[in-house]
Amino acid sequence: MKLLFLSFLLFCCTMATNAQIRWGFRLADGLSTLSKPDVSKGAINSSNQLFYTLQAGVTADWQLGKHLHLQPSLVFSSKGGKNSTHYSVTNNNTFYVIETRGSIRHNYIELPINLLYKFNAGSGKLFAGLGGYAAEYLGGKMDGAVFRQDGEGGITITPIEVIPGGVPPPIDPADAKPTVEKLDAGANITAGYEFKFGLQLALNYSYGLTQTNYGKNRVATVSVAYLFK
Repeated sequence: MKLLFLSFLLFCCTMATNAQIRWGFRLADGLSTLSKPDVSKGAINSSNQLFYTLQAGVTADWQLGKHLHLQPSLVFSSKGGKNSTHYSVTNNNTFYVIETRGSIRHNYIELPINLLYKFNAGSGKLFAGLGGYAAEYLGGKMDGAVFRQDGEGGITITPIEVIPGGVPPPIDPADAKPTVEKLDAGANITAGYEFKFGLQLALNYSYGLTQTNYGKNRVATVSVAYLFK
C-alpha cells in the first residue's frame, strides 16, 4: 500500500505547479466477477455470478496535448463474485471432491492510470482511453459453505466464514486459514463525457491479469468524477 500511495503522491508533487492539471474526486459502482481459478490450484470447474462492486477515491487529470490527457486515480476498490467451485483433493491416499459455495469479497487500494483522448462534443467533451491498474490487497472474506464428496456420498461441512486465499479450501473449517495474493494488476478501458463545469460520467471495464487464488478479477463500473478548475 505504501508503494501505491507514494507513487500517487510523487505524481501529485511533480505536477502540483503545472497549470494543465486538475484534481477531483471519483466514485464508481457496478458489477464484478471472478474468472475460473488456476487449474494448478486443484480447481476442476467453476460457476461464477456477478457481484456488486464499489470504488471511491481521488483522481487527477493532466493535459498532455490538445487532445491527450493522463488520468491517474487512487481509490478504495471492493471486488469479488458469487461462485461455486469444485476442487480435487487427495488426503491420506483418499481422493475427495471439495465444493465451495458462497460470495467472495476482496478489498484493495488501487492505482489506475488511463491515457485519454478527448474531443469537443456540444458544450463538453467526449473521451475514450486505455490504461492499466495495480492494486494491493487490504482484506476481505468469503461467506458460504464447504461440501465434501467421496465414494460414499456427500458430506456437508458447517457453514464457514474465512479470509479468502489459497485454494483448495480447508476440508475442516478449523484448519489454518490460507492467504490471498497481495497484488492485483490488469488492463482498463474507459469511455465517457465531460461537462464544461468539470463533471465526468464514464463507463469502465477492468480486466485482471493476475490470479487472486480464486480467479482473476473482472469489473464493469459506471463512474462519476468531479474535477476542480
